[in-house]
Amino acid sequence: MTSTRFTFNERVAMLFADVVPISPISVPLLDARGSFVVSDAHAGADAHGKPVIKAGELVTVRSLAALAAAGVATVEISPRPRVVVLCLGDDDLAPSPTSAAQSNALVLAAAAQEAGATVYRSGPGRRRDVSLLTEAIEDQLVRADLIMAVGGRGNGVYDDLLAALEPLGGVVFAEVDMQPAVPHGFTRIGESQTPMFVLPGDTLAAFTIFEVFVRPMIRVMAADPRPFRAVVQAKATVGWSSAGDVQEFRYGWLETVDGDVRFTPSQHTQHLMILAESNAMASVPVGVHEVADGAAVLVIPLDGAP
Repeated sequence: MTSTRFTFNERVAMLFADVVPISPISVPLLDARGSFVVSDAHAGADAHGKPVIKAGELVTVRSLAALAAAGVATVEISPRPRVVVLCLGDDDLAPSPTSAAQSNALVLAAAAQEAGATVYRSGPGRRRDVSLLTEAIEDQLVRADLIMAVGGRGNGVYDDLLAALEPLGGVVFAEVDMQPAVPHGFTRIGESQTPMFVLPGDTLAAFTIFEVFVRPMIRVMAADPRPFRAVVQAKATVGWSSAGDVQEFRYGWLETVDGDVRFTPSQHTQHLMILAESNAMASVPVGVHEVADGAAVLVIPLDGAP
């Protein structure tokens, strides 16, 4: 497997160059909850007055009440993106609910749901067959606006995937100057050029790539006018050495104590424990080699509504 190296900003620019919202549809109010409206909705025939809900706003339970009170029956929304999580399996292991691949697929499926997607999970098969894997991927295209493929231990399952994607146009792997991360793949397949990510078997790296690349893509497809998570400034309660030559995302706990917003980096070394105990990640830019105790850091909260 060969890969191309990108800076973090280059990778963001490349991935989002051609991403657009899903074509809008008109739906009844109840079906609109959790989606973004793409055109102003007015009360009755009053198309020139103040809109009940503006384009770009998220339809919530409260906005549904306002729409219903104004006599609005339908609104135009961008549908929830449909995301397929393809579990590739672990090397030399029969599929099981406790396998690393199944755990990774579960984490990614839950993260995509939290991002507002309609999620489908698929795989793994009980025996490897490259042609069947190609067919399985093609079968998912009828219900996918985006596909994520992830495995577990070992590289064998990824070798199978590379071979399966060859007839569909192949896949390009990228090494990005960021931490944590390992090479990940991206391609567009099918007549609709559906975007597909191939994420690493390391859970923390896969989740980080999801957060900084996949999640914003889902939000763009959903017509979110602010697809990237909000960033807050916090005080580091513990200093740490940063990678310096790459964009670092440091996981930890964000809290407000006596009016001070504080960030405490995780001290765990086990990746699943780091992820389990963290509710935010600090964004440390290239060129910073040391974050001092008490220094101001930019932090991305991970909990809460998208």
